[in-house]
Order: sequence, then structure tokens, then C-alpha cells
Amino acid sequence: MELKTPAERKPASVAFKKMDKIVLNDLARGAVLLAALWDESYVKAGRPKIGAYKSYKYPFTVEFVMPDYFEIPAEPKKEK
Repeated sequence: MELKTPAERKPASVAFKKMDKIVLNDLARGAVLLAALWDESYVKAGRPKIGAYKSYKYPFTVEFVMPDYFEIPAEPKKEK
């Protein structure tokens, strides 16, 4: 027979005080590794010139994709 008991968790404010140095260390390590990854990628790509790059301009246009996350009511036919 298996008994399920809920986990006993302390409030986040209490746990944060114990874990903040570990979390801060992991976040810093992740930031350094991500920066190194971007630098290495840039060098391996041949140091392309990116000064004129516009992140908001795309060289293509996509077709309209109808959202499917809500119902669109059918319009009633109008009689003449």
C-alpha cells in the first residue's frame, strides 16, 4: 500500500536566504558561459560585420496564420 503525503516546504522567503549564494553563483556561471558561447560563435563565423544589422527587419514575410486558440463565431447570412 502506498501512502502519499504532501511535501513539507518552507516559505520561499526562508529558502531564499539559504540558497541565495548558490543561485547567484549558478546565474553568474551561466552568464559567463553564454557570453563565451556567443564570442566563440562569432569568431567561428568569421567575425561578420553586424553594425548595420536591424533585428526588427526581416527579409521575408510570412502568410497569415489564423489563431486557433479561440472560437470565431460564424456571421449569420443576411437576407436581401
